[in-house]
Amino acid sequence: MPKKASLPEYVYPCGKKFKVTVGPIKCENTYGETYGIEKVIKLSNSKDKSEYTWQTLYHEYLHAILHCTGMSQLLSEEQEEALVVAIEENTFHLVDCNKMADKS
Repeated sequence: MPKKASLPEYVYPCGKKFKVTVGPIKCENTYGETYGIEKVIKLSNSKDKSEYTWQTLYHEYLHAILHCTGMSQLLSEEQEEALVVAIEENTFHLVDCNKMADKS
């Protein structure tokens, strides 16, 4: 699967502009976080998680889609995470990561 050499500055789930940042994550077992209201996806800057950066971006992109469509308001936090993990683990190999930065 082709990947960009560097992460996009923005991604556009549902046509909405989300800023992509990299930095420390509060929870030790977390690779990324999505802040729907602020429209920010934050990825861990931890070296031991770096091989999963693109998959984490995709995972957080799915959370952003659920936020933008209002679906995250209908799900508990546990249900949303289970849904995102199920989709991510079964579709990431099909995804062209370059398309997440497309505005359409």
